[in-house]
Amino acid sequence: MVLTRAQVRAQATAQLQEIPEAAIVVVDHSDKTAVAEAVAKRSTVELVPHVQDYFAKLAEYFLTQTQALAEGHTCMQIQLEGQGEAQSSALLAVRESTDAGSKQLANQQLAIAGRFHEELMATHAGIRKQFLRLETMQANVGDGIERSVADKLFRALREAHSESQSMIAAQVDGVARVEQQVDA
Repeated sequence: MVLTRAQVRAQATAQLQEIPEAAIVVVDHSDKTAVAEAVAKRSTVELVPHVQDYFAKLAEYFLTQTQALAEGHTCMQIQLEGQGEAQSSALLAVRESTDAGSKQLANQQLAIAGRFHEELMATHAGIRKQFLRLETMQANVGDGIERSVADKLFRALREAHSESQSMIAAQVDGVARVEQQVDA
């Protein structure tokens, strides 16, 4: 438990009321344990009045402060370790999330590329089909035009032949009449 400065002072004042023969404080520091021992023995001979009491109180005060600092250090170290573990866990979670997001994005890109390729191939096939249909239509129209021209040409030739036959027949009749008139 970590004490505030006011609590430490109050505790030190209370402890100063009772001066022990010897005070032992165990300070937990990481993996090592240090033992601080302060001995405040009463001497049978007092050189200056209250000096021994003053030093005993001072030693007790420093021991209390050292203990409070050690507890505070231990508590802070535990908190820092906890924060470090939490940050490490958070970083691992972020990394896993990033990896999962990257994989998902790569899969989506592959899917989009696949769909794009399929649609492109379908469009290509549709254009090719229309092109072939246009070629067929053009060939059919060309054949139709060729037949139509051939039919019209054939009719025109037949009419011309018919007219020439009629003219030849008319000329033959005309020549025959002229011959008959000449003979008559």
